Amino acid sequence: MDTTNFKELLDKEYTWPAVYSFKFIVPKKNVEEVLKLFPSDETDQTPSKNGNYISVKAKVEMPDAKAVTDIYEAANNIEGLIAL
Repeated sequence: MDTTNFKELLDKEYTWPAVYSFKFIVPKKNVEEVLKLFPSDETDQTPSKNGNYISVKAKVEMPDAKAVTDIYEAANNIEGLIAL
């Protein structure tokens, strides 16, 4: 996963450290894996209409663009996850 361009865009948009909003949709069975990405941060979880998927949102103070891309790279390994 090449994150160079994304890091450059983040650096143009944010002054670090900054609060960054993560948004994911994940199958219900894998929601715990997403929550492990934010062990000490508050998350907002919303089930889909049928309850098969969970929307997970987290606002996290991040030290730099690399920390943001590290979260996305870890999330990329979660089966069925969609990053928004």
